[in-house]
Amino acid sequence: GLLVVLIILMISSILFFYFEFGVNENVNTFDDAFWYLLVTITTVGYGDIYPMSTQGRILGFIIMATGIAFTSFLTATITSRFVKSSERSEFLTVDKKLDKLQSELDELKEMIKSQKE
Repeated sequence: GLLVVLIILMISSILFFYFEFGVNENVNTFDDAFWYLLVTITTVGYGDIYPMSTQGRILGFIIMATGIAFTSFLTATITSRFVKSSERSEFLTVDKKLDKLQSELDELKEMIKSQKE
């Protein structure tokens, strides 16, 4: 996922620079285009650079959607790992309790059996 986002970010930076250079007074170097897209994809949005051309706005929308999707993907992945870790811990605790309960039942059976004799 991260590699895909980086590729999209680089390609989009090149396209944004192509669309905005000469049209947008805030985009003078590739660094300016990369900065805009980095700020947009992370959903920070400082507002120091914004698209002025129609193509730049469409590209900005695509980057916004990509940033939201990537943030959701990252959040879901991290949460999933925490949940799996928690589930494993709970399973081991329950498993130990079941083992203890089984041994107590075995002892109880032996006690009942010995009293009958």
